[in-house]
Amino acid sequence: MPAVVALQACPSYAPEHLEPALDAVLSASGPLGSLVQAGQSVLLKPNLISDEPPERAATTHPAVLDGLVRRLLDLGARPLIGDAPAWGGPHAVSQHTGVQAVCDRYGLRFAYFHQHAHLPSRHPRVARHFHVAPEVLEADLVINVPKLKAHAQLGFTAAQKNLYGCLARREKAWHHFARSRHDSVFARYLVAYADSLPVTLHLCDAVVAMEGAGPRMGTPKQVGVLAASRGAVELDTVLADLIAVPPSHRLLLDAARDLGIGETDLARIALAGDPLDALRVNDLRYPTLLGVFFSPYRLLRGLVRNWSLMRRDRRMAEVG
Repeated sequence: MPAVVALQACPSYAPEHLEPALDAVLSASGPLGSLVQAGQSVLLKPNLISDEPPERAATTHPAVLDGLVRRLLDLGARPLIGDAPAWGGPHAVSQHTGVQAVCDRYGLRFAYFHQHAHLPSRHPRVARHFHVAPEVLEADLVINVPKLKAHAQLGFTAAQKNLYGCLARREKAWHHFARSRHDSVFARYLVAYADSLPVTLHLCDAVVAMEGAGPRMGTPKQVGVLAASRGAVELDTVLADLIAVPPSHRLLLDAARDLGIGETDLARIALAGDPLDALRVNDLRYPTLLGVFFSPYRLLRGLVRNWSLMRRDRRMAEVG
C-alpha cells in the first residue's frame, strides 16, 4: 500500500508559521510520537551540500532542524545530525549553514560521514551491496530532511537524491564517475541505494526551494510548503506535481517505476493535510539537463554554464 504524503502550508521559517506547520505535517504523516520511543538515537540527515548560508536555499534550513530536534527531545529521544557535504569541510559547512548553532543549542553532535560500513542491497540486479556511513546503521531511527531543489543533472532533488549523502564524500564521487555513462544507470543506482537504507520518515523543507541552476547555483523560490511521508518515492511523486516538474526532469521517479519501488502514480497516493491543488507552484524554473556523465571536461562545462545561469538569475532578482 502506498505511503501517505502529508502537505502543510508554511509561508516562512518564522516561528509563528513554522511551529504549527511542523506539528500539523508530522501529525498527519506519523504521528512522530508513534515512531519514536524514549531513549532511541535518531539520526537527522539534512541536505548540507556545501557551506552556503541558509538564505541561499541550497541546504535544509536550520529552523526546520531546530524544530524537529526539539520535538525529538520532548519525546525523550537522542538526536544527532549528520551528512557528507560535497563541497567544503565539515567545520565550514556546519557553521555557515546554521547547523552547528542548532547542535550547540541542544548539545548535539554533528556527524561528518567519512567512513563506510556494509549495506545489503534490496536490488541485487542494480548492485550486490552498498556502502553507508556507520552512523546510519548505528542509529535506532533515521529521519531524512531534504531540501526541495531543481537539479541540473537529475531534474530535481528531494527525498531520494538526498539519501545519496549517506555515503562518504569520496565514495559519492567515485560511484558517480563509475555509473554515469548513462543517465538511467546512475538514476537506478541512486533509487536502489535510497530504497536499501533504513529510513523511517522523510520531512522535506519546501518552504523556500531552489530554482534554476540547482543544486547549488540556483536562486531561492518561495514554495511555502512542508511535506512528509514514510515513503521517499511517494513523497517525491507528490512534490514533482507540487512544483510542476517536467517529464524530462523526473529521472529518479522513472527509475523507481522501472524498478518497482514505491508508487509513482499520483492518483494512487493518499494525501493528508492541506489540499495539493491549493499549494501548487507552476512557475518554478528548471535548467536544461546537463546529463550525469562525470568527467573533467563535462564538469568544467557544467560549472561554466551554471556560473552563467547564476549570474543571470541574480541579475533577474535584482531587476525584479
